[in-house]
Amino acid sequence: MTIMMHKSSKSINRELLSTYIEPERTSTYTPIRHDEVINMTEDTLGLLNYKMSDTHCIVNNQGKTSKEGDRMITSFTVKSDRLPENDDYAFKMAVVNSYDKSYSLKYLMGLQVFVCTNGMWDATENINCKHTINIVDKARTKLRDIVMDLQTIHKNTINGYEDMKEMDFSCDKEVSDFVVRSCKKKIIGSQDILPILEHWENPEHHEFKDRNGCSLFNAYTSHLRKNNPFTLSDKTKALRSYIDVYKKPDTNNGTTTDVRHNEFESTRREVRTSIW
Repeated sequence: MTIMMHKSSKSINRELLSTYIEPERTSTYTPIRHDEVINMTEDTLGLLNYKMSDTHCIVNNQGKTSKEGDRMITSFTVKSDRLPENDDYAFKMAVVNSYDKSYSLKYLMGLQVFVCTNGMWDATENINCKHTINIVDKARTKLRDIVMDLQTIHKNTINGYEDMKEMDFSCDKEVSDFVVRSCKKKIIGSQDILPILEHWENPEHHEFKDRNGCSLFNAYTSHLRKNNPFTLSDKTKALRSYIDVYKKPDTNNGTTTDVRHNEFESTRREVRTSIW
């Protein structure tokens, strides 16, 4: 996912989050303020000396069914002596919250590739809390569990990204097959196929000229970066899962979990198990 400008959203300073007032609580719905969520996140990370850096906040613009600020995404880099520095990646988290019941409270984690100037980063959902009674206590407990295991998550996240580099996509027919199948699975629309293939054939950065899963993932995100940031994480999460499904053999019988042409079997690579 990425935190980029879109006609449906705008960037704001963190201090302005408190100006967006949450709706009234009901018997079935308990909202939590945007600024309270971010403060709680910072405090919980701080229990083990993790720090939030490069914080970037986005809220939705006024829409037909929502007010400005009803939806919020805040992304940041997680830094600590506990997390080894990496020359290639930054470990990112994002918090999603809403006042209009469009989204549960979510925490996303993933990697941003430094060379990728479009700001895209691979995100998967780690916490999802519905706006029900005791949401603050539930979210804090789940977040605390994540923080306690953050070193392992960080390691597995990097391993998962490195795994994609071992996935051979040197066969043009296989790439085309994958893109079409991802459309059939509704990860992308039919209008996205040609732009994604263009990014694949002519990557913006030399580092993505290798014909592997990492470069293919980047071809998708380079095109999808202009999508609505409030829905983009769902696409990147589905895409990341499907790359594994497409390339990873079924451990039960040695066959692939997705039906593909036999001519592509030679490009299959086993990948290590990761949190993805």
